[in-house]
Amino acid sequence: MRAQRGVHLSLRGVREATGKTQVEVAAMSAIDQADNSRLESRTDFDDCQLSTLRRYLAALGGEIELVAAFGNKKIVLAAAKAVRTGRSAG
Repeated sequence: MRAQRGVHLSLRGVREATGKTQVEVAAMSAIDQADNSRLESRTDFDDCQLSTLRRYLAALGGEIELVAAFGNKKIVLAAAKAVRTGRSAG
């Protein structure tokens, strides 16, 4: 899968682009297939746990990058440990 800036995909779209099924993601993420389906059907992630998204995306071969937006400025957030050691969080 080739990522491009400005591309917006649903979780289902990302999964399909990686060629994985919900059953495969369930096995790799330890998230029940029915829960994966519900996760993919969400219209927002306001009350979704970051750890759930992280496991889902890791099963697809990806990782989460948190970005805080302040008007037209965007700041990539890193865990405190990663900032101290100079490593990226992942």
